[in-house]
Amino acid sequence: GDCKKKCQLNQKSKWMLGIPVGFKGKSKPNLLKQETSSLACGLRILFRMYMDESRTNAWEEVQQRLLNVCSEALSYFLSLTSESHREAWTNLLLLFLTKVLKISDERVS
Repeated sequence: GDCKKKCQLNQKSKWMLGIPVGFKGKSKPNLLKQETSSLACGLRILFRMYMDESRTNAWEEVQQRLLNVCSEALSYFLSLTSESHREAWTNLLLLFLTKVLKISDERVS
């Protein structure tokens, strides 16, 4: 029960950080740059697709993916206890909020 849940959270954290699940090193590699830049790239692509008038047939699926990615990213950010790790996410949060603000009210409602 509880052990399995902790293991799943640990695996998810490793996935979010890009650390191979079987990583056995004594110290974890510092992958903050890769973590934030890869997620930023994915968000930019999804938001661009969501705003592209030529992709209206994919908007529903893109919207669902955006909601999933943003929800997981925000949950992950809120779970961070390291101040330096949180600071590394500042630009990512600004990107996310800026893109959300650019979505027209008609699309959100």
